[in-house]
Amino acid sequence: MKRRGKILSAITGVALAATMCAGFVACGGGDEGAKSYSIDLDGKLSEWEYVFVNIGVFGDEHWGMINIEDWGNKKLALNEETGECIGVGCKWTIQLDVEDGNYELSIIAHLKGDDITYQGTGDYVYLYKGEYEAVKGGYKLGLPTYGEVSLTEGFALITTGYDFADYIPTGPWKIDSTMSDDAEFVKASNNNSLGTTGLQDKLWPSVLLDSVFGGATFMVSGSKIVSVVDVELPL
Repeated sequence: MKRRGKILSAITGVALAATMCAGFVACGGGDEGAKSYSIDLDGKLSEWEYVFVNIGVFGDEHWGMINIEDWGNKKLALNEETGECIGVGCKWTIQLDVEDGNYELSIIAHLKGDDITYQGTGDYVYLYKGEYEAVKGGYKLGLPTYGEVSLTEGFALITTGYDFADYIPTGPWKIDSTMSDDAEFVKASNNNSLGTTGLQDKLWPSVLLDSVFGGATFMVSGSKIVSVVDVELPL
């Protein structure tokens, strides 16, 4: 029996966030006009102390985020010294945009191919939309009402065979939570032994809103995300 607890997640307490917030001169928040906040990670998303999403450890389930980091060590450009894709073939940016009670949360993997399986560069993006409440020092994001996963033009799958880790199709490409799992485009995007290329049953529209992100409070300062607390995971 498979355990859905096989995820990577971390939940940080409110007390820590309050302590961090007090250390900044201008500790974000507020609810006037459009605002944007972001953070660039210098390591793995799965190892960030404030990770707020479910991540499939081995990428062998069609729920949670695809584990690009570990998979990428076989398919993306690598650091010659460490043999890892982090910082070379995979870099992360988290961006939060808020306006008039609505948020857009983007989890962006900047990818670079290894010129064997993939070539070029592109952004692989999980995007969530929903409503928020302004709180002291940040924003409390509710359960998303819309989700999508997209890949920008420039990143391409260049092999024609079937392989267990050829997860990402050629960009541009997108699916979203309003689509049907049975849609022709969705099925054609999933790599399998019959020869179609792409996500190999790793990602379906039906799971975007109930398997990755369930809500959290983002603490901000200036234009930066400084911590994420009160994480609500959907599983």
